Amino acid sequence: MDHETGVEKVPVIYFGKENMEPGTLSWSKKCNEVRHCFEEYGCFVLVYDLIPKKLRDDLFNELEQLFDLPTETKAKHTSEMSLFGYTGKLPHLKDFEGIRLNETANLENVLSFSKLMWPHGNDNFCEIVHEHGKLLTHLDILLQKMVFESYNVRNQCGNHIESMAHILRFNKYPAVPEKDIETYVGLQPHTDKSFISILLQNQISGLQVQTKASAKWLPVEFLPSSCIIIAGEAMTAWSNNKVHSPIHRVLMAGKETRYSVDTSSYHKGTIHIPEELIDEEYPRCYNPFNHLEFLSFYSKKRKEFDAGRIQSVSDIIKDFCGVGT
Repeated sequence: MDHETGVEKVPVIYFGKENMEPGTLSWSKKCNEVRHCFEEYGCFVLVYDLIPKKLRDDLFNELEQLFDLPTETKAKHTSEMSLFGYTGKLPHLKDFEGIRLNETANLENVLSFSKLMWPHGNDNFCEIVHEHGKLLTHLDILLQKMVFESYNVRNQCGNHIESMAHILRFNKYPAVPEKDIETYVGLQPHTDKSFISILLQNQISGLQVQTKASAKWLPVEFLPSSCIIIAGEAMTAWSNNKVHSPIHRVLMAGKETRYSVDTSSYHKGTIHIPEELIDEEYPRCYNPFNHLEFLSFYSKKRKEFDAGRIQSVSDIIKDFCGVGT
């Protein structure tokens, strides 16, 4: 809630050198602020001067060139798991395109993808994407440390982080056809299946988040040097339902193309719900679960959704590992 205007907005958190030192009072306060936003909204806009403006601009320039490649070239980037390679021309999202890359903090992975797209390679693309991969992976790890700290389970954080994998996804939402400008959906309402997602965008708006309390859609206002942090369903399960994984969508309204980049974290093994987060108020809601198996489960459900056999793929973590299922 904006206290000056009384209008409900996605909360904003500011990170700076003065509150990023673990063990200090300001660090503890910032950890609690992060946890509170995750619990009440499932997300927040983070203002943090981590990625220089020029590096951001360079990345989005590279994305324009990447998505301008022929579809048959982009389609060479494949994956057995739904939406984990190149995504395009979906029945319900005919104009959306997405490309996911694994562990871009590892330069070899970026080089391999680059040679697939450009036979002679693309050094500029590799350098820029690799640098983003390193910075966003660092931010994801920092956020996870803050969450564990706030829930007083910091002793479990090390093993958890060592088991995390990070995926960088590039998204393209084309300009809106004139006849659809009032109602054009760039991406259907959904929840993320990750632990945490970090989203950057160019200057074209469109992202909306549904509130936990009222189910109202709030437009996300990106401030300078900002990104949005979103809790995934895996984090909801890990927290024993304390953290909210918000439904969000992209609703386009304009004549310019929107590009976004998100980094999502996934656990490579089994996620256990800390005993410290289970009590009378929050009895155990989830069984231990393998995150990658959950993604496979979601992939199958996604295909059913694309075929029109089910209505939603949000909140399926309960179907996968909820107590009593």
